[in-house]
Amino acid sequence: MKTIKELTALIGKIKNQTAARREMIQEALVVGGFYALRDRNTDPLIRLFDAVGNETNLKAMGAWIRASEVIPVHFEGGKPILSDKKQKEIVGSCATSLEAEYMARIEAMPKWYEKADADNTPEKGWDSVEFSKSVADYLAKAAKKAGKHDAMLKSIIEQAEMVLRAKVNDAEHAE
Repeated sequence: MKTIKELTALIGKIKNQTAARREMIQEALVVGGFYALRDRNTDPLIRLFDAVGNETNLKAMGAWIRASEVIPVHFEGGKPILSDKKQKEIVGSCATSLEAEYMARIEAMPKWYEKADADNTPEKGWDSVEFSKSVADYLAKAAKKAGKHDAMLKSIIEQAEMVLRAKVNDAEHAE
């Protein structure tokens, strides 16, 4: 078992790695968006979205691309698809170099993980009464199954269910 000091160091390491990962994703979004614009190549963005995988991050990344107005991509089935019309409009409207205008617009935007709006904020289902009720129902089923094999485990799960249902009840009456 880790000590508090070791746990704190581990959490700090996770935080640093998360920040570094966000920056890597930002760079990949910027460069992948440019290749979609200049070369009409969405493959890097498709591979990036596949690599990230986390639904909340994907929502935020998609919202960032839509807000950019310089990345000619829309989404079908969660996959980035090149928008021919938008690509031609953007390329045709550039007064100076394509790369310079693209980078100027991108640099003026907040990063994908800094932009918080209804399109990309995590759905905090775990904070909802409905989600909590579904977890309590799941715990009830798990306790029933556990009771067939392990009485102590059944008791622990039932206690967790009871605590969760009490919290749900408090939340329902607080609203």
